[in-house]
Amino acid sequence: MAFKVPRHIIKVALISSPILALFSMAPMTFVVFTINNKPVSAIDPDLGMLALAISSITISIMLFWGINIYIFYYLKESFKRKSWSTNWLYPLSYIEVWTWIFILRTLLSDLRPEELHNVPHEGLFPFLGATMVNTLILILLNLFDARSKQSELQLEKAQLEFSHLRAQHEQLKSHIEPHFLFNALNTLKILQKKSPNLAQQYTVNLSNLLRRSISFQKNDFSSLREEVSFLKDYLELQKIRFGDSLDYRLHLTKDQLDSYRLPIFTLQILAENAIKHNAMSKNSPLIIDISIGLDNTLVFRNDISRKNQMSEGPGMGLKNLSERYDLLNVEAPRINDSGTSFEVHIKLL
Repeated sequence: MAFKVPRHIIKVALISSPILALFSMAPMTFVVFTINNKPVSAIDPDLGMLALAISSITISIMLFWGINIYIFYYLKESFKRKSWSTNWLYPLSYIEVWTWIFILRTLLSDLRPEELHNVPHEGLFPFLGATMVNTLILILLNLFDARSKQSELQLEKAQLEFSHLRAQHEQLKSHIEPHFLFNALNTLKILQKKSPNLAQQYTVNLSNLLRRSISFQKNDFSSLREEVSFLKDYLELQKIRFGDSLDYRLHLTKDQLDSYRLPIFTLQILAENAIKHNAMSKNSPLIIDISIGLDNTLVFRNDISRKNQMSEGPGMGLKNLSERYDLLNVEAPRINDSGTSFEVHIKLL
């Protein structure tokens, strides 16, 4: 079974091996010359032997890394999948390291410097050094493993939070169409009594708008051009009912329409809110004005003409919109109510 080793561990192994080899030689060299009563300044190394020593120690340390990586990323995981105990894998690591040191000493026994013969228990030094290096490698691998598991837990937590937020957002989006459909059907009921011809036209336009809204539901965001196009369809539908009592003005350039995005249904919700909360007539029409401000926010504005009997609640549409923006991690809409005009400033993306 193949196993994948993180790249950063391979880099650490390759970089640390020669460094540890150099550091491991220094104490041994000092001990040898101290016991043989030679000053360190008297060291006249055989470059060939020195290169061989450093190379053999470097290769040994790389092998230690390889042994422990195999244990950590293959044997340990295999044992966990089979519910076997992994406690004896650490002693196995030391046994394999000591075995290699024994083999290496046997192969290179004829090349040992004469000065080593005067060092008491010099045969233990390679095993002691290997044990210390192997312990350091195990500590590093455990630290990497703990960090990796912490990152995995954080990733899983983030994914769960994202899934939860996604579910909340989808729930909020699902509230939009039923809310709009409820209002549209009420309007259709009124038109059927007052003007059957308008009711028929309204039904056709409503069908087209709903068909388009279904394709919108697949995404969280849409271009400003798509949002404006959907808004125009929605307002033209409302104009069938209200006639000249409702009008809209768009102050947007082609470049602006193609340069920005918005969460879907943003403009339709704002328009629906304006129609719901304001009285309108031919003499005093409700005019919706849309432009882009100096701070690159979309400004949705309408004059206020309060209905004698206000609809209940502070505005479910605006509340829904603010909650959706919060879940999408987008700056919430800013509302300015001067008493005579109502403005909503929307962050463009």
